Amino acid sequence: MSWKLLFLMVGLQLAMVAAEKPVQFNEESDGKTVALEVGDCFDITLAENPTTGFGWEIVAGLDGVIEQVGEREFIPSRQDKHLVGAGGTVTYHLKAVGTGTVTLNLAYRRPWEKETPPAKSYQLTVTVSQ
Repeated sequence: MSWKLLFLMVGLQLAMVAAEKPVQFNEESDGKTVALEVGDCFDITLAENPTTGFGWEIVAGLDGVIEQVGEREFIPSRQDKHLVGAGGTVTYHLKAVGTGTVTLNLAYRRPWEKETPPAKSYQLTVTVSQ
């Protein structure tokens, strides 16, 4: 195999991976409405400190239009990763699987305090088209 062909193949693979990168949403997206297409992947990343007992959870909004892909992913803060009690971020990986409009609602609370209002909430309205 020639070097040119090898570089071309590697370049095409990198382009395909870059094209599949999910759309990113964070605290700044709270309360916003976004438009996606069926098959689009997106992430919601929010600050979290599980050592306090608090964590984010999706409480509403999947409704057959959006589905969670895999498990939520907690990443400790780089600067504080060696400190006891330090926080980080949690990321939910999601995919648009059907058409329609849904409002994703996330609550930041302790899992054993279901009847207590959340300490924080996050809302993202997603309109999915073909």
